[in-house]
Amino acid sequence: MRRDILKIENQMDQFMDKIVECESPVAAKAYERKIEQLEKERLIMVDRLENGFKLKASASQLLELYWDFLSNPCKLWDSGDIGLRKLVLRLTFLEPIPYCRKTGYRAPDHGAGRSPTA
Repeated sequence: MRRDILKIENQMDQFMDKIVECESPVAAKAYERKIEQLEKERLIMVDRLENGFKLKASASQLLELYWDFLSNPCKLWDSGDIGLRKLVLRLTFLEPIPYCRKTGYRAPDHGAGRSPTA
């Protein structure tokens, strides 16, 4: 993460050099916006580096959720929590399930004459 912070700082320096050399006010504004964006990213990384990553759930809660999913994915789906439903879909299917407004969810279309693994 420290390397990423240094890369961002180098990018910011390069954009500042371009602003000094730039004659177009439009281009200078674009460089300023890019510098602001990079500064926000840098501040987020510095904060994460100083404070560490904090999980919203404890390891035991995550492990319990994992075992619940393996034992019965329908149980998580039926909970009604949209976050859990998205998690079930991502962990269960390789690609998004086709959906039609008139008929609902459909079987995946793997193409004519192709096997699902092709």
